Amino acid sequence: DMSYFDFMTFHSPYCKLVQKSFARLCYQDYLATNDVNDKLEEFRHVNVEESYTNRELERAFLAHSKEEFDKKTLPSLLIPKNVGNMYTATLYSCIASLFINNSPEAMLGKRIGAFSYGSGLASSMFSFTVTSNIDKLRPFCNDLSHLLII
Repeated sequence: DMSYFDFMTFHSPYCKLVQKSFARLCYQDYLATNDVNDKLEEFRHVNVEESYTNRELERAFLAHSKEEFDKKTLPSLLIPKNVGNMYTATLYSCIASLFINNSPEAMLGKRIGAFSYGSGLASSMFSFTVTSNIDKLRPFCNDLSHLLII
C-alpha cells in the first residue's frame, strides 16, 4: 500500500522507468481495494500477463498516479536526472536527493521506501524512518546541497 510511505525511491536507470514503476505499484494498490474509479475500472479485470503490455492501462495509471508521484518520488530524482544511471549507486543517489530537496526537520518521522533491482536475478525492497536525532543529518544535508550545483 503506497500510502504507507511518505516517500518512495527506486533504482533509476532512467527516470521514465521510475514513473512507470510507481504507476504499476498504484495499479496493484487499486486492484487490492474495492474503490471504484470510473476512469480505471475497465482495467480491474485485465489478466496479469496482458497488464504488462497494455499501453492504455499504463497511460491511465501514469495519469492517475501523477500527483502522488510528484509528491513522493519526483524529489528523489534530482541527482539521477543530472548524472544518469549509476547502477548500484542510483538508489542511494535517490535517497540523497530527498535530503537535498528537504530540510532535516521536514524529513523527521518520514518513512522512506526503497526498491532496487539488479540484472533481473534479484531485487530488494526496504524502508526506513528518519528518527529523532536530526542534528546528525544537518551537516549531511548541507554538504549534499553544496556539492550539487544545478
